[in-house]
Amino acid sequence: MIDLLDGNVVYALRGQRSHYRPIQSPLCATSRPADIVEALLQLYPFNRLYIADLNAIQNQGDNALIVGEIKKSHPQLEIWLDGGFRQEYQLKTWQQMGITCVLGSESLKSLDHFLVMKANLPEGIILSLDFDSNGYVGPEALLAAPNLWPDRVILMTLEQVGSNLGPDLEKLKRTVQTARTVKKTAPEVYAAGGIRNMADVAGLGAIGVAGALIATALHNGSITSKDIAAAQR
Repeated sequence: MIDLLDGNVVYALRGQRSHYRPIQSPLCATSRPADIVEALLQLYPFNRLYIADLNAIQNQGDNALIVGEIKKSHPQLEIWLDGGFRQEYQLKTWQQMGITCVLGSESLKSLDHFLVMKANLPEGIILSLDFDSNGYVGPEALLAAPNLWPDRVILMTLEQVGSNLGPDLEKLKRTVQTARTVKKTAPEVYAAGGIRNMADVAGLGAIGVAGALIATALHNGSITSKDIAAAQR
């Protein structure tokens, strides 16, 4: 995963966005998004990339041109984009480019707002349930209506991001259990925030989490290409 802010990939730390600075990674000499993506793909041939456009999420412009260039340069890459989506037309624009849209709860005004957005992309949309240091950020009615969640849900614990604290296993376990009780085909739950190593990844698998969004552990070498290859096997 990468976080974009003002044209750079930034190091995200505990959701404190005003303090985010361009990333300094052993994998790459620059913080240019194109270079970081190339470095990640050299580390391992990932087939999926999550992008958070922090400018768009904060309603302070966007990095749409950069995202478009990444997709153009890597057409085989499945891109999940949280672009702070608030209007239906935004979803269709990205879908036409082959990009999967992530609806972040922090960008939604109400349950009705979510349902209208979801109706415009009935297939392939992803919901991100966003939590910061104060708790859940978004419409409470959405959090309380797992029967309305799409087939893929991200649990984004911003307080854990870049923190080396590990994932919020209790919150993730509750979310997985809740999802399983309300739909015949339970939504896949993905963890975001705090994953430090393969032991954390194994712990997520043990509670039924379908996958993880990882950045810091890739850049600092805590998770290596060999680790990923072994996990895929």
